[in-house]
Amino acid sequence: PLLMAQGASDDVVRPPIQAGYVRSLCAASVDVTFRVYPGRGHVDLLAAGSPLEADLIRWTKDRFDGVRSEPTC
Repeated sequence: PLLMAQGASDDVVRPPIQAGYVRSLCAASVDVTFRVYPGRGHVDLLAAGSPLEADLIRWTKDRFDGVRSEPTC
């Protein structure tokens, strides 16, 4: 499983480019969960306190606990 995170305000990796990449992963049957974070850019998506932080910890813990991922394809 793969978790992909995108800041909706990212001006380095533009959201439509990332969405296209995720579509290609889905077409290849990759187990991908794609989340877009409104108001977040390329760097501040990774900053302490970003909503991605808690989501990433929860998503990773679930994988270690054997919980199936929820692909967004």
